[in-house]
Amino acid sequence: MSSTKTNKIIIAVIISLVVIIGIAFSIVRSCNSAVKPPTVPNKIVKHEKMTKEITNEKQVSSSEVYLKADVVVANVTLKENTTKDQAKVIESNMLKS
Repeated sequence: MSSTKTNKIIIAVIISLVVIIGIAFSIVRSCNSAVKPPTVPNKIVKHEKMTKEITNEKQVSSSEVYLKADVVVANVTLKENTTKDQAKVIESNMLKS
């Protein structure tokens, strides 16, 4: 593996983690009625609306958002040609919603 490809992978992973953590804190802290935890405490539920919103971003290849009680887990995969600045814009857009 070339060092450039390795660096891109590392940056993509770091950006994904930042986005995941940001979304998790945003959803947990907000009192928005659109995001309701599952009624069964240990049941994992896919949040379709949030998943669709994130996937609609131009530079996002795929995404999934799951809820379990008071925990939110998001997996966001960015397209290969996404720059760090574009990823930060996507992150800030997701934190606003």
